Amino acid sequence: MSMNNLSKIVIASAAGIAVGGALGLLFASETGIKTRKDISKKSKKILGKINDHVGRERLMELKEEFEDQLEKINDRIKKFANIS
Repeated sequence: MSMNNLSKIVIASAAGIAVGGALGLLFASETGIKTRKDISKKSKKILGKINDHVGRERLMELKEEFEDQLEKINDRIKKFANIS
C-alpha cells in the first residue's frame, strides 16, 4: 500500500472518528465529565495504535493534512450555509 493511499485512509478514518464522536456527544446518556474521560481514554488508545503502525513523524504529517482538510470542510459548510 502506498503512503498516499495510507494517508487517505488515515484521514478518512480520523474524519469518521471526529464525526462519530460529535454525534456520540449529542446523544450521550452519560454526564459530560464521564463522557470526556471516556473520549480521552479511547482517543489515546487509538492514537497509540496508529503511532505504532505509522510512526510519530508521519503521524504529525497526517495530523496537519487532516487539519487542513477539516478547515476546507468547515469553509465549504459555511459557504453552503451562507455563514461568513
